[in-house]
Amino acid sequence: MNWTCRPGCRPIAPSSTALGKHSIAYGVRPGILGLIALLGFAVAWRFFQSQSSGDPGVRTSPLPQQAYVWQRDWTASVQDALIDHGPKMAGLVVLGAEVAWKRDGPRVIRVPIDHALLRKLDRPIGLCLRIGGYSGTFATNKAGAAVLDDLVQGMLSQAVSNRLDLAEFQIDFDCAENRLEGYRRWLEQLRPRLGRTPLTITALPAWLKRREFQSLARATEGYVLQVHSLERPRTISAPFILCDPDAARRAVATASRLGVPFRVALPTYGYLVAFDVRGNFLGLSAEGPKSAWPEGAQLRVVSTDPASIVGLVRDWTSRPPSGLTGILWYRFPTARDERNWRWPTLETVMNGEFPTPVLRWETRRSKPNVTEVFVCNDGAANYLGPVTAKLSWKGAQLEARDALAGFESVGESADTLNLRSGLVQLRPGERRVAGWLRLTEEREVQIELETE
Repeated sequence: MNWTCRPGCRPIAPSSTALGKHSIAYGVRPGILGLIALLGFAVAWRFFQSQSSGDPGVRTSPLPQQAYVWQRDWTASVQDALIDHGPKMAGLVVLGAEVAWKRDGPRVIRVPIDHALLRKLDRPIGLCLRIGGYSGTFATNKAGAAVLDDLVQGMLSQAVSNRLDLAEFQIDFDCAENRLEGYRRWLEQLRPRLGRTPLTITALPAWLKRREFQSLARATEGYVLQVHSLERPRTISAPFILCDPDAARRAVATASRLGVPFRVALPTYGYLVAFDVRGNFLGLSAEGPKSAWPEGAQLRVVSTDPASIVGLVRDWTSRPPSGLTGILWYRFPTARDERNWRWPTLETVMNGEFPTPVLRWETRRSKPNVTEVFVCNDGAANYLGPVTAKLSWKGAQLEARDALAGFESVGESADTLNLRSGLVQLRPGERRVAGWLRLTEEREVQIELETE
């Protein structure tokens, strides 16, 4: 099997059975039951679409916004992020397992999901199976298909045993474009195993042009169109774009004409790209253990620009294109992510607003006559640039001082001191020490901030 996938989902419509029973009990004529059920479905579906959170303090949108929880290890930072911000999303799609194809067969990695935590969030939860690129064929790989079938059944059984009612089962498969028909046949065989759980898949913009894709999409309850990717760069200085807004709009317009419900996946992540001393591409890394690049390797961080995504969110949430039922963010932020947006950035962009950094200085008395100086970013965007703190006081002499974390002390006098950094990077919510000073007497230190 050869698959490419990114996440997508559609909730099950509320059953009209109970409505029908109550209607009969109250003497409603059978001929009207169909109309009542249809209206009930329409109201429920519209309600789901209009809600981005059950929290009245969170802005609602006509287009639900969900997020992928893609971490393999549910660390304390992942759990804390879900507790703090999970209820603000319209739903979550959680990575449950990943399959990689090796010469000796498929290798399966199961993710230890905290089902109890997910239940407490009271949000629609989807479960995703990630399947890596496969060079074989669907017809001959019966053993591989059996492994996948058993894995899907095991994931569903685990969810049921942990009382997790799934809103969807999603497959993210790196499928070759010329094997989409085989992918469809496998999905049709898999579908009965899911019972009432909706089946969704991820899809790439290139798939939309294939005649086989429409029948593949119709074998599911919906798909997630992934408009983000990183092509292999040719040089360290080549321009990198993880999501081209114009290309994303064109892909969504094409998907709208197919008549199959879909969501669109937008990026929040970044990569570290590496080249050797001769300019040859070495590879890239996202989150996880640091890669051991050779000596002299040239490194460059490629990140998703929040400002380039805001226009898409504004357009699609104010007037959703036909067939577009939601936005899925890849991926849910945690405090320990190094190459992903922080939560304030994502929340601001979700609301269709441009995130900006907000810097301030902070002082702390650590010892008698000693003042520590910190720079903080209270905004929703990263700050990258020079920073200078102009310190002043009255009625005391400077006895000692030191600059830290890339800052240097300049412009020193009896009652002034400047702490300056040529280039400092501060993420939203980050707080960094810039230095300290000790005066001959206890005095209040005034700070003036300069960023240029």
